[in-house]
Amino acid sequence: MGEFNYSGEMNVSKIELDKLNAQLKVEVAAEDYEQNVENVLNDYRKKATVPGFRPGKVPMGMVRKMYGKAVLVEEVNKVLQNAVYNYIVEEKLDILGNPLPTQDMIDWDNSKDFEFIFDLGLSPEFDLKITAKDKLTKYKIVADEKMVEDYVMDLRRRYGKLTTQEESTEEDSLIANFTQILKKDEEGEPVTATGTLMISNLKDKKSMKKFLGLKVGDAVKMNPSKVLANPSEVASLLQIDTDAAEKLDSDFNMEVTIVQRLIPADLDQELFDKVYGEGTVGSEDELRLKVKTDLEAMFVQDTERKFLNDATEYVLKKTKIELPDAFLKCWLETQSEELTAERVED
Repeated sequence: MGEFNYSGEMNVSKIELDKLNAQLKVEVAAEDYEQNVENVLNDYRKKATVPGFRPGKVPMGMVRKMYGKAVLVEEVNKVLQNAVYNYIVEEKLDILGNPLPTQDMIDWDNSKDFEFIFDLGLSPEFDLKITAKDKLTKYKIVADEKMVEDYVMDLRRRYGKLTTQEESTEEDSLIANFTQILKKDEEGEPVTATGTLMISNLKDKKSMKKFLGLKVGDAVKMNPSKVLANPSEVASLLQIDTDAAEKLDSDFNMEVTIVQRLIPADLDQELFDKVYGEGTVGSEDELRLKVKTDLEAMFVQDTERKFLNDATEYVLKKTKIELPDAFLKCWLETQSEELTAERVED
């Protein structure tokens, strides 16, 4: 423990409380800020508009009375922040978080010289004992045959064509008008919407059954909340917000206007050129190899992130690192109103 004076223009000193905590004492004298205050007040005087006085002719005493305290606070804070920042940089202090001011009340009305105290959290020193005996696994994610085939089918669908059908099957989508059937005791306007229902997206085989074999003009009664997997799908179908969809448990009349089917694109040169550019891929085998290579390249970032997380966790478990906990908890509370003391403690 000890006190070290700062050699800069302002009187700044560091008080070491322990190896992880310190304080900065900053003394701001009148000569450190007075000229700045006068310059700002003179500028205010030139621009001030006060009834009974021509622009630029407002008495300085009046300007000082109107703006003096606010300007004083602002200018003192400016020189204070510069002093703290310069001290930390010049002394090469390795701190955690930001300096925290400790005093609550400053007598701005009667004082000319001020003293400010800041708490500092210091970065700890520690030994990183890693040797060749310490080993971690770095994974390589391989795109298997199913993953490749699923991606190829996704490409085929993406570049496929929509066709109209006479009668619906599990492969089809139904464009329909939906009208809520209000119960006798329900008030208000029924929900109405035009939406697309993908039969393959329904919750289960039992839910699908009533939507198979439908034609244009057919109508069925259905409850979106019971046949779709989650409220977000209900919200999308009926064009309502998710909160409303979560509360919705009502039958709807569904009138089919279009039965449509997506026909996947053929695995031919036209598709290869659309996806990867002309001449880049020339066969189905080349397409699958390209897809496999691209998928595995996408996973490299995931494997790097996984390795970094594993390495970080390993080092933290292996290395004893002390932190200025009390300081860091106080500092975290200043970062957001949502970070209450209880949340920080958790």
